[in-house]
Amino acid sequence: FHGRPAILPYVNDVEQGLMKPGMTFTVEPVLVESPDRSCEVDSQDLWTLCTSTKALTAQFEHTVLITEDGHEVLTGPCIDYRGMNRE
Repeated sequence: FHGRPAILPYVNDVEQGLMKPGMTFTVEPVLVESPDRSCEVDSQDLWTLCTSTKALTAQFEHTVLITEDGHEVLTGPCIDYRGMNRE
């Protein structure tokens, strides 16, 4: 779910207002296999992330709900990583 407020994925001074209970937003971290900071969206498919050094990238997202007491992450891993560690 992508709705307001828009959370920009870089350091910025953009005033987005206050998050209030009931609001949801999406966090989309991008991992890059090297210290290459040239990550750009592919101009052909407008989705794939590319770097000038061809480093591999991975992106995932979580939806967060603001609650009266803080927040709740509504999405989570589909794999039981904790259970895998017990085996």
